[in-house]
Amino acid sequence: MEQKRYIGAYGVLIRGRAVLLVRKTRGPYTGTLDLPGGGIEYGEQPADAVVREFGEETGLHVAVTGLLPPFSLVAGGQHHLGFFFTVDLASPGTLRETPDGQDSGGALWVPLDSVGRHPLSPLVVHALRPTAG
Repeated sequence: MEQKRYIGAYGVLIRGRAVLLVRKTRGPYTGTLDLPGGGIEYGEQPADAVVREFGEETGLHVAVTGLLPPFSLVAGGQHHLGFFFTVDLASPGTLRETPDGQDSGGALWVPLDSVGRHPLSPLVVHALRPTAG
């Protein structure tokens, strides 16, 4: 089996009692709610990648405020490594609730007390577990 490695950067934005997630329309987590974020480009710093990816998927400009424990999952011949950052809004913006033309079907605020009622990517489960922050 071919072994692949995917390295990404993901943002966790919590406002009040809700977390911002995206509807995943492509890739291994299709059909789930996922964290805004994605692949780190060659030579790009992970914190810069999360700011770029967050903007592409949600339409919002964020600033990194902290670092959470990393993510590592091996499944189906792929090793998925993720940097997780807490982020906050850097400037006012308009939330993109429509598809981004890539792999996000739009962003949405999900109340923290109901997030478990939705199909979630392993990234969301990892980021929101009690010991993650």
